[in-house]
Amino acid sequence: MSKTKQRSRAKLLTTVLLVTAAVAGCSSDDAYLPALLADPMAAYEADGIVLIDSWERPEGHSLVTDKPVHAEVGRRYRIVDESRAEQLVAEAAAVAESEGWRLNAPRDDPPTGFRGAKRLVSGDARLIVSLVPEAPSRDSEGTRILRVILDFGSVRFDEATTSVVGNG
Repeated sequence: MSKTKQRSRAKLLTTVLLVTAAVAGCSSDDAYLPALLADPMAAYEADGIVLIDSWERPEGHSLVTDKPVHAEVGRRYRIVDESRAEQLVAEAAAVAESEGWRLNAPRDDPPTGFRGAKRLVSGDARLIVSLVPEAPSRDSEGTRILRVILDFGSVRFDEATTSVVGNG
């Protein structure tokens, strides 16, 4: 076998081993991501927004730092009419509240986002809905998008939240 073929096989084997290690390193408790995906806010839809990007990450450990990585579901939406951006945040808050999320009082006026907490089957989940620049590194004052993130990160039920009837 020529040295070129040996190097190619070695590179292929190295790649296969790295991918295998990555998959093993990302092993997760299968209950967390499905619990987030089952929540209606993970599939949020409304008039005036168009889904442009989404991601889902299972619970696991970082391959680089070996620190825990929380399950996460994220969605980014283009806002059709920028003049309705704050109204869309308010509508998302109303939907989240109707789905049992306890919401933090908004910190800005008009509200450009909110946080919420909810007990799901797998544990305490967090919801973050915010208006953010579409391209923050290039244009922090430019076009805004609506971002919705659900995760099992640092949830604190002791923060000031508006109570939702029936939500412990």
